[in-house]
Amino acid sequence: AGVASFMARYFADQSREYPVAKYEIGEAAQKGEKSVTISTKVFLMSGQVYTVVWQFDWKGKGYKVTDAKIMGFSMVYMQRGLFTSFVSKRNGDVGQLVAALNR
Repeated sequence: AGVASFMARYFADQSREYPVAKYEIGEAAQKGEKSVTISTKVFLMSGQVYTVVWQFDWKGKGYKVTDAKIMGFSMVYMQRGLFTSFVSKRNGDVGQLVAALNR
């Protein structure tokens, strides 16, 4: 829950810098037995266009977003980098990360 809350706050803050004008949802593609990807195009107010590939995996009773790739960069790896950087700036104290995520 702490990770989900952190990521929601992080992306909400970042989204202010990338106002979306419109988006287009592409076709879904089966990727393995319990995984689906959906390619979308996001058109920003600035005129920039990005392809975002969403990965959904079957979790419990439905599909959940497990990754998004923007310009080929995985958000899972970006998130891991944020957490790794946070911990290393605190001399490897993972407890501080856990405490920060549970605020």
